[in-house]
Amino acid sequence: LFTTDMLVENDHFSLKYSTPQQIGMKAIEQNVSDIAAMGGLPKYAVISLALPNSIDVEFIDKLYNGVNKKCKKYKISVVGGNIAHSREIVVNVAMLGFVEKKCLALRSKAKAGDLIFCSGDVGKSTAGLELLRKNLKGVSVKSHLEPKSRLELARKLVKIGVKSMIDVSDGVASEVRHICNESEVGALIYAAKIPISKGTINDSKKLKKDAIDFALYGGEDFELVFTAKKSKLMQLKKLDVSVIGQ
Repeated sequence: LFTTDMLVENDHFSLKYSTPQQIGMKAIEQNVSDIAAMGGLPKYAVISLALPNSIDVEFIDKLYNGVNKKCKKYKISVVGGNIAHSREIVVNVAMLGFVEKKCLALRSKAKAGDLIFCSGDVGKSTAGLELLRKNLKGVSVKSHLEPKSRLELARKLVKIGVKSMIDVSDGVASEVRHICNESEVGALIYAAKIPISKGTINDSKKLKKDAIDFALYGGEDFELVFTAKKSKLMQLKKLDVSVIGQ
């Protein structure tokens, strides 16, 4: 499995509220999430940085503290990279992972009649970002600054027999559409069943926004959206997942 994902200053993060360590951690987590969504395990990473002249060595040390912390957690080896000059900070990670053939999950494997599931809760990262932009406090802020992939859960899912999966990087609506397009099926989603935490709902109220919009059209939650046959429901009920449609 091969993936690459980029963090660009003032688009994916701002130094006004992200520490260098948080940027490094997020760069690894978002790539691990891509590998997890295909049922695999991450193994190697190549990291490229584009940096302005104003960045000092201390900043890079802290960024790599974040990178190394997550690489240690997931047993990933950083095997190379590149550094270039730019006006804004860019952190690009390319990651290589491996998956057993029987565990491979693809967007194209959903079948008509499958149930659609979502792990954890969604909308929290976008709620956190909106709070930061408006200088407000809330429990969602940490979810935006320090998101976590669901690698361990993804491995359990593929061992149960889940064959079609994607991670939530652009909102639940977008991810369900990707699966539908690749699998040539349609979907019915129940808004009331989309898992949204009380904290996210409260933070959304502070922003005078609807939490369901953050869940559907936000992103960077790195939860998993997947499909499975109804016969798998009893096994899946034991895990941190919710049925959101079919």
